[in-house]
Amino acid sequence: MKQNSKTIKVALILLFLGMILFNRQLLANSGLKIKADEIVALSNHREISNEVKIVAWTYDGVLYFLGKDLSLKRKIKIPKVSISDIVQVSKSLYILSSMVMKTGETMSVLIQYNIEEGREKKRWSNSKYYIWSISVKNNMVLVISSEGELLKLGSNDFEETAQYPQSSHYIPVDEADPIICTDPDLTKLNWTPALCYREGRFTWKRDGEWQNLTPPFLCDNYLIEKNVQLKKNVARISISDISSGRQISEFMDRDIKVLKCIENKIIYSSKSNIIIRSLPNLKKICVLNTNSNEINSIAKIENAIFYVDDKRKIYKQTY
Repeated sequence: MKQNSKTIKVALILLFLGMILFNRQLLANSGLKIKADEIVALSNHREISNEVKIVAWTYDGVLYFLGKDLSLKRKIKIPKVSISDIVQVSKSLYILSSMVMKTGETMSVLIQYNIEEGREKKRWSNSKYYIWSISVKNNMVLVISSEGELLKLGSNDFEETAQYPQSSHYIPVDEADPIICTDPDLTKLNWTPALCYREGRFTWKRDGEWQNLTPPFLCDNYLIEKNVQLKKNVARISISDISSGRQISEFMDRDIKVLKCIENKIIYSSKSNIIIRSLPNLKKICVLNTNSNEINSIAKIENAIFYVDDKRKIYKQTY
């Protein structure tokens, strides 16, 4: 009888411990502890701890460094800035942000943050330039201003390297001439369509139908464009050859919010679904059904999809 009593006690203790571990895992995967606006997966680098795999961030300057199981490894707050984009180069994050000065003017600030050391290393800012977008070519960070100045990072300031039209996006191509895409002018007086062009060895130019908030991007040597909605909540995604500018394929879907390149595929959200397609034939590889109303950001590590939903919660699902 005593033996049975001991066995029952041990079983209850093990059950209790198991429930604790299960609840911890559930909390980690359900996003209940952390709320964010965007999420990015870190690429492997020998000087970065294997523990940190994901960076989630809020627009008001909070960064969460997470493990593959969504466990929190580190949290930092960058005061007085609004974050608009983050890119990784080797063991550093380059954080594109802005801050409001005492004069009331908004100034762009680019911050280099060392992932492994867990500290800010350097800042670049100049009131002359309002930074429009950030890109990376051959491990070199480049930014382009709203006036079209292409800038590299000098020791103490931005350094101008080229001039492009206003409201342009610089899309680098490895060991080749870049693609330049210019936003449309939607005013009645000066209406002009969006435009992408390339100079040098591969020279082409063509109009686009994409809008300011979703500029084209490169994925596996293809130019990806999210074009203007043809009907209510319907968008067309076009895939073009970067050597000729010729469109190769396209597809339409509803309620596309997130659209990005992961590895050599495109991944996007359509309401509660996350869909992966191959390039350039756009064959569906995976359709992941979530329980969220809308998806705001997506990252991928191996066969795991991480995403932020409309309630700013972070989730992980495998496929």
